[in-house]
Amino acid sequence: MIDLRGAIYCVNSMKESGSYHGEKIGRVVTGFGVYNKDEIVLFREQAPAEEFGSLENETLVVEKPISAEWIKKNRMEGSLISTICTTISVPVKYVEEIQI
Repeated sequence: MIDLRGAIYCVNSMKESGSYHGEKIGRVVTGFGVYNKDEIVLFREQAPAEEFGSLENETLVVEKPISAEWIKKNRMEGSLISTICTTISVPVKYVEEIQI
């Protein structure tokens, strides 16, 4: 499990590589799927799907940041992957933002 320092490194790596899309750092409040309570994650608001009406600010895209070592290895191999376990349509109530 990645700590806060690792999540900050991940976000900064994403910004440097151009793969950052406004992700914030958060903590899982209620465990779900592959995510455990109190786990540090990256998240962003999910764009509303027009066919389902406006779900803006109701669901999130949540991802697990990977370790600094893994990110560095990926960069050396030409990969921009910085997260794993991307999960969509996560209710907002499951994750709280960590203010840095």
